[in-house]
Amino acid sequence: MIKTRFSDRSKSRQQGAILLSTIIVTFVISMLAGSYLYLSSGEYRMSHRTFNRGASFALAEGGIDYAIHALNSNHSTGWTVSGDTWERALYDFLVSEGTVGHVKMKILGASSRTPVIYSEGTVLISNGPPVSRQIKVQLESSSSGGKLNTSLIYAKAIDAAGNNILAAMYNSKNGVEGAVYYDLETRSWRRNYDDSLRLVVDTITTDTLGNMDVFGWVVTREGGAIDFNSKGGTFKYNSFFDLDRGIATTDRVTDDFYGSFEPIVAPDNLGNVSRTSPVFVAAEGGGNDVKTATMDGTSNYIFSGEDEVLSVANGDALNITGDVIIVVDNEGTINIKGDLNIQPGASLKIYTDGDFIVTGVVNNSNVAENFQLYGMNTTENEQLFKLHGNSRMTAFIYAPRASGELKGGGNEGEFEGAILMDEIKITGNYFFLCDAALGAVDGLINVGGNHIVNEWLELDDRTAQTAKYSM
Repeated sequence: MIKTRFSDRSKSRQQGAILLSTIIVTFVISMLAGSYLYLSSGEYRMSHRTFNRGASFALAEGGIDYAIHALNSNHSTGWTVSGDTWERALYDFLVSEGTVGHVKMKILGASSRTPVIYSEGTVLISNGPPVSRQIKVQLESSSSGGKLNTSLIYAKAIDAAGNNILAAMYNSKNGVEGAVYYDLETRSWRRNYDDSLRLVVDTITTDTLGNMDVFGWVVTREGGAIDFNSKGGTFKYNSFFDLDRGIATTDRVTDDFYGSFEPIVAPDNLGNVSRTSPVFVAAEGGGNDVKTATMDGTSNYIFSGEDEVLSVANGDALNITGDVIIVVDNEGTINIKGDLNIQPGASLKIYTDGDFIVTGVVNNSNVAENFQLYGMNTTENEQLFKLHGNSRMTAFIYAPRASGELKGGGNEGEFEGAILMDEIKITGNYFFLCDAALGAVDGLINVGGNHIVNEWLELDDRTAQTAKYSM
């Protein structure tokens, strides 16, 4: 009996201990589960806030890029301008589902050599306070920004279907192409040709350069490919720098191009505008009755219309005798059948969103810097540049959304200078002669811009130097 009671009491104590252990384990598990849920919730809140901080910083950096582009293009449209201060805000950027952000920008000393940009990116959170990051950038005008260097032919796609197409370089500072000059650097006489051209085809698919002979390099994006026919390829010069006796090479096709080009806008502070009529015919007639018209640089011109707004008839001429700027909007057409002459010491800049057609001779000065042609149309391949027949043109063309149609005539068409378009199609006999002198001209295109960053600072209120700016 005593043994039975002792056994029952022992079992009872064991059951109690087991029950207590179960309660303790359950409590510990509950505590751990609660802690895990709390930690998970905290980690979620922390990661969510970290994401939004990163997003606000990206918005602020985007604001810096946006402001630098406005400065480089000297375009204040859309900005609130007060003296030398520009301000702008952009709203409703979708950051994530249900979360939006905005960016505020301010430029101080916009016309000075050392402008300062403040940019603040803010992400608005539905269940919490907004998250903001702010950046200050000190700029300095660069004498070397925006240089073209040696990438003098650029297109997203090139279709060279002509019989005999050649691309080479020369330097107008050393005289006309092919002339013999004394090179001070090498202390030797040489011919004015250069085989360091970079023809850039911005594509990752195979592009056809046909029978094109390129005295230089052909460059694509990573993974791109170029298809030459049996007579085409890349070449380097022999010791005589002879176009007819180039040395074929297979090591001048690379895929290391990166970069992008955006349409440019006309300057919005254009002064001395004397004509806004929809049509300006430079000269009419032809034959023995040669007529000329002159733009002398005392005025700039704005043409607006859907039809032909500027034309030079066959056999006639338009002479540029000063520094002239022409703006064509509403997709008006320029048609040069005769001669467009840019006289020594003069220059012409054309900003157009319409078609540009040449069957005559444009810029017989043979100095590409003197004639700069900018395509403003933002719709891909809606704007057309035609160089047909035995036309000859010397220019710097920047039209990154335009389509180029280059068609040689009975002898050959010829283009001297530099050309950048969305796509270029070449038929017939054609000669590209790229001017290396353009590589020393500042501000031709906004690659790197004409400002350099002298100081970059995130403002976080941690020190007096990083105190936030009131936006």
